[in-house]
Amino acid sequence: MADALDVGGFEIKSAIIRSHDKEKENDIGALIASFDFKEGMFNQSMAGSIMISDSIGFVDSFPVRGEETIEILYRDFFDEEMTTTFRVFAVEQVDVDYQGKNQSYVLKLCSPDFIKSEHVEIKKSYRGLITDQIQEIFDEYFTETEKELDKEECENERVFVIPSMTPYRAINFLSRKAFSNENPSSNFYFFETRDKYVFKTHEQLYKDGHEQDADVVEKKTFTYQEGNVSFDDRILHMQNLISFNLQSRNNTLKSIKQGAMLSETVQIDLGLKTYEPSLYK
Repeated sequence: MADALDVGGFEIKSAIIRSHDKEKENDIGALIASFDFKEGMFNQSMAGSIMISDSIGFVDSFPVRGEETIEILYRDFFDEEMTTTFRVFAVEQVDVDYQGKNQSYVLKLCSPDFIKSEHVEIKKSYRGLITDQIQEIFDEYFTETEKELDKEECENERVFVIPSMTPYRAINFLSRKAFSNENPSSNFYFFETRDKYVFKTHEQLYKDGHEQDADVVEKKTFTYQEGNVSFDDRILHMQNLISFNLQSRNNTLKSIKQGAMLSETVQIDLGLKTYEPSLYK
């Protein structure tokens, strides 16, 4: 009988935290109470958090300011050892026990490239295939790690002027304009995994996964229905809704406080020279 896998489980071998100037470093693996990180096609960059149980005052003596680098060596549930590097950007959820001897807190983590991207703005023009434009941005600004970009080629050539966008935002902007003949939905995603960065459509991701595992049983078939817009018009007029967020549909108490539930209007008919008051309460 095969051993059961502890899916999502891992063993931390070491967790080396380094100061921003790299003059200090320490292994805090023994202080970690829990550790999690996430990656996926809907998350542009990797992110995570570490809960620390600190009885030696490490957060103050090191000190941890929210600008450190942490390199975590761990063994995952496939018995493979991996090293992942994060940047610490916040210290949150601080809690001290009733004796004041032990404190717990959470170190918020993100990708080193994401931190760099947030304080860089691109103000320049790009010309040619959109795939090449994205590769140019990646080569210039994604230099904090040694990960490569696994990309799907686009067919359309365009000229874009990037007006003060971070590298992540610029790539997302270009991905919405990218077009693929082979995968007509042209629904491109840009995201980071533990191994690499990816710029591909969801159809291509599905094809790649199917090719990597020849034993996968075909369960779903993706189909595409040609739209009413011609091929050339689709390239020239590709537009996507960037975001939509409906925070609240109705709040009567809020409307009452703002006076919206009590209004008085007067309807005037200039032809008949009459007026009619209307009270809404």
